[in-house]
Amino acid sequence: GEGTLTISAAGCNPWFLSCFVQAPDKEGAAGQLHRGRLRINTSVPYEIYLNGALVAEPERELTLQTGLNRLIAIVHGTGGDLTFGLTFLNGDGTYMKGLEYRLTLDEVEPK
Repeated sequence: GEGTLTISAAGCNPWFLSCFVQAPDKEGAAGQLHRGRLRINTSVPYEIYLNGALVAEPERELTLQTGLNRLIAIVHGTGGDLTFGLTFLNGDGTYMKGLEYRLTLDEVEPK
């Protein structure tokens, strides 16, 4: 689907998605917070971390800082294909505009 990532035959191991999100710097807005939430499109278990902290309810509340943010999604494979998508929304449900982002993906090796 649009805005989703599909990993075919993902197995049962966790996958580590790292997304660097650049939130726009508005004039005179140093240190400004961009409050919103995520729309998460998946049917598998996941955890979301933002700037090193676990986000308990990312579909209810997520706060980006002006500048560079690091979002980590640990997505748990369930044996088949894995589909995962994120959409950044403002609190009122409109799209959070002006974001730039880059995604990397690694399979987490079991220890």
